[in-house]
Amino acid sequence: MQVNTASRLRLGEVNAVIDDLETRIDMGIVSVGLTPHIPITDYRRDVLRGAKTYRAIYPSESKIASQVAEALEKVAKIEIEEFRCESALWRLVKDNAPQSAQEGDK
Repeated sequence: MQVNTASRLRLGEVNAVIDDLETRIDMGIVSVGLTPHIPITDYRRDVLRGAKTYRAIYPSESKIASQVAEALEKVAKIEIEEFRCESALWRLVKDNAPQSAQEGDK
């Protein structure tokens, strides 16, 4: 999959790669969030919180969007002040924060 992804990016097929990754994200969310025999650990919660935060900015448009919503229904997203480092997800959250919230950070 990684060779295919890298090849498509080198060919300039960025949107197609993003679509593929979005589908994989949704499958992972459903797998981790709706599989009852996976133990509920801090790591699992953190992964789902990251997914919820991402999906709050970029909602699922896949065929399993309703399952994604169900898997994330009771999960809290990560608020900007909770981030411990300036990760790519932090930058997305910051870039998508309401202007008034960004001005409060200054």
